[in-house]
Amino acid sequence: MMRTLSMFGLQTVLAFGFSGSTALAEPPSTPDPIAEYKKLDEIQKQLADVQKTLIALAEIKKEVLELRTNTNLIIQKAVGDIDKLTQDMAKLRRDVDELRDKVPPQTRTALSPPNPPNSPTMGSIVLENIYSERVSVILNGRSYQLLPGTKRVVDNLPLGTFTYEVLGGPTGVIQPRVERRLTPDKPYEITIFSR
Repeated sequence: MMRTLSMFGLQTVLAFGFSGSTALAEPPSTPDPIAEYKKLDEIQKQLADVQKTLIALAEIKKEVLELRTNTNLIIQKAVGDIDKLTQDMAKLRRDVDELRDKVPPQTRTALSPPNPPNSPTMGSIVLENIYSERVSVILNGRSYQLLPGTKRVVDNLPLGTFTYEVLGGPTGVIQPRVERRLTPDKPYEITIFSR
């Protein structure tokens, strides 16, 4: 029995001794100052980038708030302008209705004749062909032939809306049919040219 205990005690001492000697055999690790400096420098760069980003975000937030404020002011002004225009239109309608009620129906037609006296009722159209080929101008359904380099004046046409189209060229239609307005102040000019 005694022999067993001493063997157990010896094993325990040996076990502690080996474990203690193993721990003592490893020297404590010392940090590498160059590596630590590089890590610190990298962290400082990252912090600087984060700070720049935060400053940029603050600027963006400020601009968005300014834009929102400006947009709200513009919208408020536009709404005010629209309200004022609506009120002005309503007032004009009331004024016109009041005037209309004051003027008898017979007088209304006498005040606005369709054509005032001595006003011109006819106008003229000038046709000019500077195209390289002969063309046909269909004016209010009537055809006018023009050789290259020629000009023609069509007089005594009624004022108001008229139509014309120009036929010729490789496709057969130089100008599709269009509607225009003839006024008394000057002749209407139609010039045909290469497109």
